[in-house]
Amino acid sequence: MSERNRELHELMMRIKSGDERAFQRLMNIMTPGLITLGLAYLKNIHDVEDCVQETFITIAGKGTRFSSDKNVCGWIYQIMRRKCLDKLRDAKHTPTCSWNETISVDLSKCIFAQSEDKIFVELILNQLKCEEREVVLLHIWADMPFREISATIHKSLITVERIYKKALKNLKNMVQKG
Repeated sequence: MSERNRELHELMMRIKSGDERAFQRLMNIMTPGLITLGLAYLKNIHDVEDCVQETFITIAGKGTRFSSDKNVCGWIYQIMRRKCLDKLRDAKHTPTCSWNETISVDLSKCIFAQSEDKIFVELILNQLKCEEREVVLLHIWADMPFREISATIHKSLITVERIYKKALKNLKNMVQKG
């Protein structure tokens, strides 16, 4: 279990016992990754923020029944994914981001030494396909193992690993081009 997963698991155990500070800490840790995941599905920051709030409401309601053998990060991302899909179904339209389209990544919550670095990272991430960007961001930024990403996006483990490797190759080529 990674250090981050260990911390999230500990927070969930504290939330289970009614610790409000633990819930606030969980929100602070998970919100940026949830926003990223939501943008991959909804492409609308207002809808994404609604889904993030609904996700935390669900966590607050189900937190007392949380099973200690679950992977906290994967569980929370799965809740968020379902909220996004529900929002799309309620709007009675298909996802605005097909796997072949690109979406914009907002890294305003990330800390970069220089704003040029942030702009460069956003630029190259926005050139990836939606599917590639989602896998890269979930693996690197959200620290999710490939197995959890596989379960979250409903693709095989091998497919997720191939998507990741292809995305890294594409990112390397983009960085070299400069």
